[in-house]
Amino acid sequence: MLNPKLHYPLDCRLFTELKAHKVVHLKSTPYKNHYRHWYWSFSLARLVSGAGLVFPVPSAAVAQASTEHVEDPDRAEIQLGDAVQYFDDEGIMFGTVAGQVQQNTWLILGNNGVTSTIICNSYRNDTGLALVDNNLMAQPRASTNRVHAQTMCELEFAEGIGAEMALIQMLKKLQQSSLTLGKQRFIWCHKVIFSLCYDWAGTLRQNEVVVKVGNKEHPTEHPRNLTTELDDFFGKFATPFLRQSVNREKLLQALVYAHTKLAWIHPFQDGNGRSIRLFLELVALKWGYRLEWAMVLSGTSSKRFYHYCVGAAIRGQPGKLTTLLNKILIRL
Repeated sequence: MLNPKLHYPLDCRLFTELKAHKVVHLKSTPYKNHYRHWYWSFSLARLVSGAGLVFPVPSAAVAQASTEHVEDPDRAEIQLGDAVQYFDDEGIMFGTVAGQVQQNTWLILGNNGVTSTIICNSYRNDTGLALVDNNLMAQPRASTNRVHAQTMCELEFAEGIGAEMALIQMLKKLQQSSLTLGKQRFIWCHKVIFSLCYDWAGTLRQNEVVVKVGNKEHPTEHPRNLTTELDDFFGKFATPFLRQSVNREKLLQALVYAHTKLAWIHPFQDGNGRSIRLFLELVALKWGYRLEWAMVLSGTSSKRFYHYCVGAAIRGQPGKLTTLLNKILIRL
């Protein structure tokens, strides 16, 4: 989805003189052993380099000379054209760095069309402004959401915030001695993760889904059977898997069984993986262990292997998933 055309320095004469041009010079940043000029493309609604452009090209009045590489996802420097996350009166908001009023004071054009002024010297140290994307590449359009995210990059960032909020809620729940781990707790996991972004958080899906992992397709439970299957699963999960005396071996068996069965049932339209992992984390913590999910989700190849292990378990081969969970199941 194209971002609003107000993704430009608001204190330049964009709407009177520069709006008629296809591209505007926005900033210059280090690139290898020299500087590269970056331009905002009106038609693509993102940054482009000078390749293929027809010169001369107008330059924005506040074109920025940057010191850090625009491609660096971990840079601290705030740059014009960055897609960012911040907070306004509506809560979590996404927008674009559109101008600089003075040193450390930035104009941010929100995806809701409202301009905010943010005082911030960098993306470091929780300063209220977070780098989401450098806007160098076109991004897939985001699905309907509650946080004004327009691209999948922004939406995934918001989901990450939701997951962190869910972790805080989970730790609070663990302080309750009466904590139960049944169907409603599992649905709660989905709701607490995704209620920030979606209206459908905590709602069972209504349509059929086939999940594809690599080159293999995995049919899931029919939606009319979801409630029955979940009730059946949690009845079996509590007994014999989670009796009062649970050792590590028994707990590992329970985690593998739960992950496999819930992945096959696939009760939600989206977000099943995160919900399953949060629920399994609750189970492990209740019995004095933790699951180091970062060990299997830290890179593309690691994620791919993790999904392969889950797919193999669904097909009746739980060995690899057992080995994987065994490595990340750590005693507190």
